[in-house]
Amino acid sequence: MAEHLKLWYDKPSEIWEDALPIGNGRIGGMVYGGTAHEIIKLNEDTLWSGCPKDKNNPEAFKYMEQARKAVMEGDIDKAQELTDRHMLGHWTESYLPFGNLYLDFELPGEVLQYRRELDLKSALAATQFCCGETVYKREVFVSKPAEVMVIHLAASVKNQLNVTISADSLLKHLVHDKDYNLILSGKAPFDCMPSYYQVEDPILYDDESCTETFEGCIHIQYTDGQISLIDRKLSIKNAAEAVVLVSLATSFTSYNQIPDGNPAEKNREYLKKLEGKTYQELLTDHRKDYNSLFNRMELNLGEGRDDIPTDKRILEFSKGTLDKGLYELFFQFNRYLLIAGSRPGTQAANLQGIWNQELRAPWSSNYTININTQMNYWLSETCNLSECTEPLIDFIKHLSENGEKTAKLHHNCSGWVSHHNSDIWAHTAPVGPRTPEEADCTGYSYWPMSSGWLCRHLWEHYLFTGDISFLKETALPILLKACRFYLDFLTEDADGHLVTGLSISPENSYKKDGNVYHLDKMPAMDIGILRELFTTTLQAVKRAELKNNIADEISEALDKLAYYRIGSGGQLLEYSREYEEVEVDHRHSSHLYCLYPSQEISPVKTPELAKACRVSLINRGSVGTGWGQAWKICLWARLLEGDRCLTMLKMIMRPAGTSDYNFSDGSGIYKNMFDAHPPFQIDGNFGAAAGIAEMFVQSEPGSISLLPALPAEFSDGYIKGLKCRGNITIDIWFKNHELEYALLSSEQEQTVDVMLQKKKQTVRLDSNTPVKICFSK
Repeated sequence: MAEHLKLWYDKPSEIWEDALPIGNGRIGGMVYGGTAHEIIKLNEDTLWSGCPKDKNNPEAFKYMEQARKAVMEGDIDKAQELTDRHMLGHWTESYLPFGNLYLDFELPGEVLQYRRELDLKSALAATQFCCGETVYKREVFVSKPAEVMVIHLAASVKNQLNVTISADSLLKHLVHDKDYNLILSGKAPFDCMPSYYQVEDPILYDDESCTETFEGCIHIQYTDGQISLIDRKLSIKNAAEAVVLVSLATSFTSYNQIPDGNPAEKNREYLKKLEGKTYQELLTDHRKDYNSLFNRMELNLGEGRDDIPTDKRILEFSKGTLDKGLYELFFQFNRYLLIAGSRPGTQAANLQGIWNQELRAPWSSNYTININTQMNYWLSETCNLSECTEPLIDFIKHLSENGEKTAKLHHNCSGWVSHHNSDIWAHTAPVGPRTPEEADCTGYSYWPMSSGWLCRHLWEHYLFTGDISFLKETALPILLKACRFYLDFLTEDADGHLVTGLSISPENSYKKDGNVYHLDKMPAMDIGILRELFTTTLQAVKRAELKNNIADEISEALDKLAYYRIGSGGQLLEYSREYEEVEVDHRHSSHLYCLYPSQEISPVKTPELAKACRVSLINRGSVGTGWGQAWKICLWARLLEGDRCLTMLKMIMRPAGTSDYNFSDGSGIYKNMFDAHPPFQIDGNFGAAAGIAEMFVQSEPGSISLLPALPAEFSDGYIKGLKCRGNITIDIWFKNHELEYALLSSEQEQTVDVMLQKKKQTVRLDSNTPVKICFSK
């Protein structure tokens, strides 16, 4: 059974998008699987440009009321001019590539019987081939317990392993040797502008600035050959085996501190702990740690075509070849990526997780918090990887602290706020160029709602874990501060409803009097976020048994909030009025936030609004970016339409090209199953996994729905280890498209309603005692 959980190929990768990703949450690698020349691209999750900088605009608030008044009076031209010229901060910093590791081998002849693979059961990338009479094998993994990359090199014939190891970086760097270790050290730039911002000097170094320094240490843990250092290269000769450790570190210490740590000392500490460790011990520790997370879930939908290389398998699948096992491989690969890219104590997964090869990566490989960062964690709770949410929770804490200053300077409000972009330094201001005359950013930048959206992840983490201490000590203070901001920020419109008054529907636009605009007094997404934030905060206050004066104020504001509107075509309106749409099939489905990820609207609770959401979703169409289509899987699942979910999933899983970027309607997956925006963005991987989970089970506190959106193609199979709200674990078996039975287990005593379509059973769950559920036909 383990064989079908491998990505494998019959030729080396020639480009980054085809290489195989490995990681431990902090260190990332992309393994090309070359024969005579192997490349491993290196990343470390704290290596960013810049340092803590105050990028707030102290003049912004002077213009906010003018801009808001203009919106309320319908003068959108004036409002957008004010926001672009006077109310923006500066660009975020960029996530940077660490370096490149090269292994050059002396091979005795022609390469035959080549294979490279990524084993999802052990989080290990392997390359194997024959050359002459020698079988060469390499294994590479990144260990969380050891905090290093481990490379095992082996030749079946004595003295036939001969390799030279070197390294370099796109950043300013030096390579030298010390104590038979190869050292790659360097410094990050002070500024690294986004790739979409054209400027003469986009990357600026300042030798006197306190930006990050970094160091990589390449250490030979074991070999039976001879080691030498020549011309800043490490050489192993006449060996049959070698174990190479790669330790990476930066001077980063905290989001709000000058990065003055000592990366060399960090590497020494990592390696010192591993003295005397054998390869087998390192591998055993790695597998034990990784499998404690990965093995929590199983999915089986039928036979797969494990006998052909993964790239060919993806191509054949796109042509209609039946391959149910490919769904499983894709689902589990996406879970693998979250384990490899987000672990307790690391940074939150960014636009590319932890894998980036470019100095000016697409969108700076930063945190885009108007959908993408949030989507990165849609699968973490439902797909039984709750611990992997912890870096996001830490990130939200940092934003909530920096966001207090932004709330005051940009909006003259208490509480905290963040906008659409952030970075490792917890940037919270709306982004823009340093020269206001160049600004044309309102359509994506001026959006003070991400803080409200991020708060839902705190509430969800509590619902899935039942951790009341987390709710009281971590989540609730942040929720209350977010509510405080919006209570101060909201204003009454002419009808007496509370509205944001100055906001956008992320990255979208509308036409009014023949002109294109972005700003609106109360987009539907603002309604959804605020209704959810206020409602869940009130619930949190009640569960925490907290007496808080703000609760009454939240309740009053909730009653006065503007509500959703249905348009002339039966669609849920995206804006406060029915405007002509500029892009009907826009990649964002922001106005459907209320359907997913929120649970405010559903076909059962709010049928008329659900019907309006359905019309809007049909209008959006099926084209879009990878992550846009992943969102649509989740939306169709909430509308209980499994076949439409599957249509979107198949579109995501079609083969993507690698030659061009397509920022609106690309999608697909690369040969290594990375999601294509294009370019690569990891959120599409994570969103697709969340959507698959939604097909099999949906839950609310006290309620579980089984097989709510099962596609007709998924006739027989099982899924094990899904998580439901209430900290309930569920296994589901189905046959001939009908439920056979489900097993529910809970870590606490509780009663839950279990639904199968219109049937319902009320089930009593005792602590850690599985209960079998069947429904009569």
